[in-house]
Amino acid sequence: MNQWLVQNDFTKLTFFGQDWGGLIGLRMVADNGDRFDRVAIGNTGLPYNPDVSESIIAKVKAFRASPLKLNLFSMQKQISKMKGIGKDSGVDLFAYWQKYTWETPDLPAGIIASSMMEQRSKLSIVLELFMGHIGLRNISPFRTQLTKAYEAPFPTPAYKMGPRAMPSQVPTIPDQSLEAQKKAWAFFAKFKKPFLCVGAGNDPVTDGFEKVWLAKVPGTKDQPHTNIGGGHFFQWAKAEKLAEILADFIKANQ
Repeated sequence: MNQWLVQNDFTKLTFFGQDWGGLIGLRMVADNGDRFDRVAIGNTGLPYNPDVSESIIAKVKAFRASPLKLNLFSMQKQISKMKGIGKDSGVDLFAYWQKYTWETPDLPAGIIASSMMEQRSKLSIVLELFMGHIGLRNISPFRTQLTKAYEAPFPTPAYKMGPRAMPSQVPTIPDQSLEAQKKAWAFFAKFKKPFLCVGAGNDPVTDGFEKVWLAKVPGTKDQPHTNIGGGHFFQWAKAEKLAEILADFIKANQ
């Protein structure tokens, strides 16, 4: 991403990142601060957890290596118990998402996205999963347009290694990214340009993401931080409202 940014010589930018857009993009901002005039983030963060307790680290590693087999519903049940971002908060529960995605070769990416953005009964999801399991997903009457859209990039399960592997790369416990994350936080601790936090406020995985930014980043002062609902994928569920907020943010901070 840094190479792409520099080679295209982009400047005077406004950054907005959600989920992996923030995990990747915030490091890019930190490495190229002079190219960005303002920053906004939602349902994301810059995980830096050098002090996660040894008991939690051991628990997560043991769980990842355990023979327990998860399905979509058993994973979602655990994830729903998360209470947002905080020290040790939800690290062991997030491991259910990491284990499920890594150990599910035909990850139902479309169904996962659909279940977060559409009102669907559990029965319709079960039936759609079953039709896919027996090789009839493309003619399934239970498959929504949203499911089709999010499955389109993956003609076969072999193409799903990216979304399967990425959750395990989130540094919920100390790993090889620790120093780079520390360096990025040192940058943002001095970041005085406009910085806005706008999230869903009803996503169990990322609720409270804004607290650490408001406490550490000077540029967050006097900005209209807010939550607008819409769940984890609020940039689609609340697209018009989010676009309005970001446009106002840019206009107010010329």
